[in-house]
Amino acid sequence: MSVAIRSFRPGDEAAFRDINLEWIERFFAVEQKDRDVLGNPAKYILDPGGAILLAVEGETPLGVVALVMMGEGSVELAKMGVRPEAQGKGAGRLLIAAARSPSSAWPAV
Repeated sequence: MSVAIRSFRPGDEAAFRDINLEWIERFFAVEQKDRDVLGNPAKYILDPGGAILLAVEGETPLGVVALVMMGEGSVELAKMGVRPEAQGKGAGRLLIAAARSPSSAWPAV
């Protein structure tokens, strides 16, 4: 099965949180701001006009990336991670490519 990129859907909250916590806990310390964003991605990312993309194999989430609105015409790639067991499948490259392409990254398009 191949890796595909899709937009965040209701029900993806746990995958977004878990994939991010996995790498943050491995390399850094989880801060309160991380907990806030990961606990309510709609409030902190989606509602202000951002987007979340998932790399999936079938319906299994392998990786995620958030595009956070920073100002008019400016976004920040944030909260990007790929599950360790999925690394090497190209999920990260596909997420970055999709994030750089507004036609695929933004839900309003």
